[in-house]
Amino acid sequence: MKPQDDTDFKRQKRDKPARPKRGRSFVSRVAKIVTGFVMVSLTATEAMMFIIFGRSALPSTEPFTLGAWAGKYELVWREFEFPSAGNRLKGWLISPKNPRALVVLVHGIKSSSDELNPIAQYLVSEDYAVVSFDGTACGRSQGTRTVGLQQQRFDLRALLNYIDSWAFYGDLPLILIGHSAGAYGVASELSRTRAAAAVVVSGFESPLGTMRYWATHYTGPIGNVEYPFLWIREHELKGADADTSATESLTRAGVPVMVVHGSADSVVPEEISIYEYTGGGSAPNITRVYVDTPGHNGHSDILVNESETNFDLLCAISDFLDPIAPRPGALLKGY
Repeated sequence: MKPQDDTDFKRQKRDKPARPKRGRSFVSRVAKIVTGFVMVSLTATEAMMFIIFGRSALPSTEPFTLGAWAGKYELVWREFEFPSAGNRLKGWLISPKNPRALVVLVHGIKSSSDELNPIAQYLVSEDYAVVSFDGTACGRSQGTRTVGLQQQRFDLRALLNYIDSWAFYGDLPLILIGHSAGAYGVASELSRTRAAAAVVVSGFESPLGTMRYWATHYTGPIGNVEYPFLWIREHELKGADADTSATESLTRAGVPVMVVHGSADSVVPEEISIYEYTGGGSAPNITRVYVDTPGHNGHSDILVNESETNFDLLCAISDFLDPIAPRPGALLKGY
């Protein structure tokens, strides 16, 4: 038998079918699946954020209704604009001649200053100067979308930087009052401000915790699976402001704070609320108020419902603020 030479051996080796590289093929398939899942998740997260936080209506051209009311009572009235992340936001100052403090009102997500007009009127009648404004992508202000549940915080920060230049009002005690996402904005920003007191109504404890709660409520386990992508997105875009704890900020501020929550709030359920997180050994600077009055114990109706203002709550707020800003003169008559 003729021995095989090297050429025959190499030809046989070359012609022999290659064994499938099972390990490498499996890894490749897994990598493709993971890559596809990540891409779909990131796209879904971005789409969700746009749907939830995109502007729902064109900027309003209606005049701020309290202008006529201010004229009727010969109040100080000023309309102004201030910048916030490239947008021009509308704001209004209404004040008696000798105010005892300056109150800034911060509305909730997809709301506007109009929702808090009865609160502004009441506070002015109690001798407070009041600043109200329309946040980014809300009411009369610019913007196509908000950045998320942190938007009211960023807008409040921009507003306070702007009004620091007001010589006369800069000497007054500053009080911050917010509702819903506005309450979170006030709470999370409070420790960075010169505010002497704050009132937070129907606020949530943290943005990411709130979004995770509602994601799992509607989608079950999928919400937890997708949460890491939301976490990465928010921290990448907003850094240290992505998920500030409202309670930690309120405690760190050390100034008097009233935390208000309604027993029938279905938008910010109690388990994710500032009210819940400030319970059980909360800081001594925090006063908690639980509202159980039918018609005023929900989320949107706790301050004002369709037919009436919650004057019981407003009186409680006024009593809370009295020691911080003593009244200089008589009440505004005729309101």
